[in-house]
Amino acid sequence: MNQPAIEAPRKEQFLGMSHGTLECHDIAAARAFRTEFLGLETLRHSAVSFVTWREDRTFYLACVETGEQTGEQGLENRWELSVASDEEVVAAHQEAERQRERWDIRAITPVSVQDGFKWFAVQDADGNWWGVTSRGTDWFDKAFASAGAAQ
Repeated sequence: MNQPAIEAPRKEQFLGMSHGTLECHDIAAARAFRTEFLGLETLRHSAVSFVTWREDRTFYLACVETGEQTGEQGLENRWELSVASDEEVVAAHQEAERQRERWDIRAITPVSVQDGFKWFAVQDADGNWWGVTSRGTDWFDKAFASAGAAQ
């Protein structure tokens, strides 16, 4: 008996990308870290989850409380935040070191240079990595433009 072919989704069907999802042990602690330490906005929209964004709500992160089952994110799978200058990267690194115990920060990488920009990363209490870079928010726009948006 022949099975009908399953039609794959077409790019025309998708309106865009909305969010990524990460895990946390405790919603209250994770929200406090994001708002008080990272300076992000949050909104709790269910008993077990909240969303995080920065100014532009066209892309956000959803965070789901998974308790002790929370997995650890790899450093290369980080969420990256841009600051205005190399000096701000260094200042943010110093502040992360200063507040390490308060936020139960697991790890802080040294400040280094990546793609010509200073950066470092912090692993939060839930095992998620947050990069801080002087690479502007328009860096990928420029990268796409210079590559001619080649596929």
